[in-house]
Amino acid sequence: METLSKIIVNRAYTKWDLINGLYELKNHLETDLKLRLIIIDSLPTILLNSNDHVKNNLYLNHLVNIMRYISVQHHVAFLITNLITTWNDGDFKNQQNLVESIACGRYWLSVPNIRLKIQKSEDQNAYTFFVVNSDSLNTKTKNNVNILLTDQGFL
Repeated sequence: METLSKIIVNRAYTKWDLINGLYELKNHLETDLKLRLIIIDSLPTILLNSNDHVKNNLYLNHLVNIMRYISVQHHVAFLITNLITTWNDGDFKNQQNLVESIACGRYWLSVPNIRLKIQKSEDQNAYTFFVVNSDSLNTKTKNNVNILLTDQGFL
């Protein structure tokens, strides 16, 4: 129960809610807050509210700058969920292969230090975690792990 009392939830409905929330966390970190992980869930849903790609990229720049500051100055890790869209490459008669792209666009490709892809297996409780991009791991080798979710946790 003590662990749950240490969780702070901040709902952000707009891009600016998220930026303002991060600045508030930064200010609290500089005074007395002890924090090790910030989770931003469903970042694309905030960005997909606007089709103005120039403004979205400016916003992403601002977001990444405050995230880097918090990470470097206060040693806080960020976990950000993103969406992967899957497209069939080719036309209706000749669909050659599936192409995956991340929902936040090419801008986001260079931002994370490690990018993971989580794929659900046919078994309802099994997942495979793939390292898609990493600054420290060789992504040409097989970097994945199978995880089974049980009532006791992850195995």
